[in-house]
Amino acid sequence: MASQQLLSLREASDKYNIPWATLRDAVYRGAIAARKIGNQWIVEAQSVEAFMANPPQRGRPPKKNG
Repeated sequence: MASQQLLSLREASDKYNIPWATLRDAVYRGAIAARKIGNQWIVEAQSVEAFMANPPQRGRPPKKNG
């Protein structure tokens, strides 16, 4: 069984060069799986990498014609 690398949001932010607030918002939206231990959120490195591979789209969604 492969071990999972667990990171705090700060560690993940530093490792993947993503703003801490972006990671926190992704956790709140459910885009990144996380567990709260004490007063910090812990994420799996694989979950952050999956989030980076498919980042959320920015801006207003396009209008539907018809």
